[in-house]
Amino acid sequence: MYILTLVIPAKNEAPYIQDALRRLSKTLSDLTIPWKIIVANNGSTDDTEQKIQELIAVDHKFQETVSVINCPQTGKGAAIRFVANHIQGDMETVFGFIDADLSADPDAIPGMIDRIINQQADLVIASRLLVTKTTNRGLLRTLSSKGFNFVTNLLLKLRVADAQCGLKIMNQKGVELLKTCKETGWFLDIEFLAKVRQDGLRVVEIPVPWTEFRYPDRKSHISHFRDGIQAIKAIIRIKQSC
Repeated sequence: MYILTLVIPAKNEAPYIQDALRRLSKTLSDLTIPWKIIVANNGSTDDTEQKIQELIAVDHKFQETVSVINCPQTGKGAAIRFVANHIQGDMETVFGFIDADLSADPDAIPGMIDRIINQQADLVIASRLLVTKTTNRGLLRTLSSKGFNFVTNLLLKLRVADAQCGLKIMNQKGVELLKTCKETGWFLDIEFLAKVRQDGLRVVEIPVPWTEFRYPDRKSHISHFRDGIQAIKAIIRIKQSC
């Protein structure tokens, strides 16, 4: 029987994490396979873990489906790989991750899982850029994403519209490649996709509704200049290693 493990890398998400878990659980409750959510607490200095434990304590349905682990290394990539390396996987594993702000609509997840279970793909990735009319996002961010994806496709031959969307679902083949990645931060996605293409795994990209500020008070950590420089360095690192 298939089972889904869905990872949420979380750093200082205390004000929003309970709502995010309720929203995800509502979507996943309609699945026909067992599922669990693992919050990878990733260098938080607030009470993110306490908020999760409070939710589990007051609502029994979360006791069997939600857990939190503390990762020894900071960074989104490190958090996702830490969980991937500590789950007991087999050929019926379905594994995925989604950003804590749920900007990518979680309602896309069941359809993504169906493609894995029906063996239509080894990896299903959500995209903000395939159908932009369902993307509630600023023009500058959309243009910068398109520019970044143009460069990564040019240099790494990823052949996807949106490498960095934070929602991806995969089978065990994908998990095994994910474990070999080295990127500890936001560029795990492009390293992973580069390895996936190199190994010939089947990739399906689907459009997903996107809400940039589902939680309006949540601060963005994006700096276009700083992150642009870091992106160039990451692409060079990944191209050299793949």
